[in-house]
Amino acid sequence: MSKLRLYYWLGVNSCGQKTTGSQLAYSAEQLQREMDHKGIRLHKSIAKPMPFFTSIKHSVNDRQITTFTQQLAIMLDAGLPISLAMQELSQSNSRQGLSALLEELSFQVQQGHSLSTAMQGFSYFDALYLQFVRIGESNGDLAQALNYCAEHREKNHQLIKQIKSALIYPLSVLIVACIVMIIMMIFVVPQFSSLFRSFGAELPALTQFTLDASQWFQAHIGTILIATAVVSMSVHILIRKIPTVRRQCAQLLLKLPILGPCILVGELARFNLLLCNGIQAGLPLLSCLDNAIGAIHNPFLKHKLSGIHHQIRAGSSFSLALSSVSLVPPLMLKMLNIGELTGRLAFMTEKLARLFEEQLNESTNKIGQLIEPLMIVFLGSLVGGLVLSMYLPIFSLMSAVG
Repeated sequence: MSKLRLYYWLGVNSCGQKTTGSQLAYSAEQLQREMDHKGIRLHKSIAKPMPFFTSIKHSVNDRQITTFTQQLAIMLDAGLPISLAMQELSQSNSRQGLSALLEELSFQVQQGHSLSTAMQGFSYFDALYLQFVRIGESNGDLAQALNYCAEHREKNHQLIKQIKSALIYPLSVLIVACIVMIIMMIFVVPQFSSLFRSFGAELPALTQFTLDASQWFQAHIGTILIATAVVSMSVHILIRKIPTVRRQCAQLLLKLPILGPCILVGELARFNLLLCNGIQAGLPLLSCLDNAIGAIHNPFLKHKLSGIHHQIRAGSSFSLALSSVSLVPPLMLKMLNIGELTGRLAFMTEKLARLFEEQLNESTNKIGQLIEPLMIVFLGSLVGGLVLSMYLPIFSLMSAVG
């Protein structure tokens, strides 16, 4: 796979003067073409990985690829040749990374390669994207295929965004709560400890418990941080390296009381959306199924769905094979069965995708409405309990003095 690199070069310009500079390019050959275009005779170049800030400013992301797909589809639909459309998009783009990508694709197309072949060398274009492009090239309607691809990417992005929004809020609140508690235990509570010792009286049970917990935190904070880091890294490595562990964690995630159903609905919406787009684009059912399963993020659900391949190849209907996956709701099985019997499977998968999208919207809204007050109560109880435990002895002293 070609990677975007920062090339530092030395050359001679058209006036015979030595000149130096830097240029983002995917290969030394692309750098040479760029220098020839500028009238610079290249003498030497060194490729370096992109610096962090340059990467943030000029790297290519999924949103840019979706925008490029939409723009290319519009230009092709307007009757522009693909090579000219690619050149126009490359020259009109201000981000060097994307501009370099489009220039390289345009060059390869001009050299006689198909667009799908040119895109294979870049990780920005996944297997499903390439499938859409190949279908458009084979049936002569590349603009329509790119429109389907852009629509799929846009909807998929919205689904992922909704699932993440449902997960980020409670996790961020919990992290903030832990940070606040640690700061108070290490820095705030010890300030009251010397004051309370000067009272020479027995402290309330809540205050004594808080002071003991603070002393324990101060004595073991290094061990706690190291143990947390070691455990987190170990779990991360186990999940990444061992598929069984990864699937078991994913299964537990789907069993969570509130977030689990939300995650499952989002996965099923994406699964049906990809099936619909693939069928509408003319892909065989097994290829559509491969692409749809490949878009599933949950390893446990992906593993379960992957097991229906051999049943379909053995002659089983799609809905019957899918019924072996217990996570698939009965309504989805019934609608897919009707779609197979009536020859309108694409229509049914589109309806299912919309249905699950609506359910996901409702679920994320309900989760937000439910979790927000719970998090407020949790944070209030945590911080309020700590503050109350610190002021109870003071209130007792003031009552005694009064």
